[in-house]
Amino acid sequence: MSWFQIAIFTSELVAILLIVKLWKSDDLLFFKIFFSVIALVPFLGPFFVLWGSNFPKPQHPAFQDRQRFSTDVFDRWRHVFSEKNPHTRFRMWQAMLEKKDENKP
Repeated sequence: MSWFQIAIFTSELVAILLIVKLWKSDDLLFFKIFFSVIALVPFLGPFFVLWGSNFPKPQHPAFQDRQRFSTDVFDRWRHVFSEKNPHTRFRMWQAMLEKKDENKP
């Protein structure tokens, strides 16, 4: 076996591992199919899949801005940010997160 064949074999092994990881993720079916096909391209495919398929998880709902035309995140957290005592600020922060968890369906 030449070094080129070993490199292709290694690339395809990495691609198979990436495809398995990709299909276990919560991504959309379109992205799973697209990145699975791209991953099988020797050498550059696995690098592109690693670069393009690592989507960040959504933030907690308390940190998300759900208003269309205005930003309300700072207004909701203003009383927490203005608190000077770090222990009280931490308790207020926890209360905000718990309040948003109760509103989840």
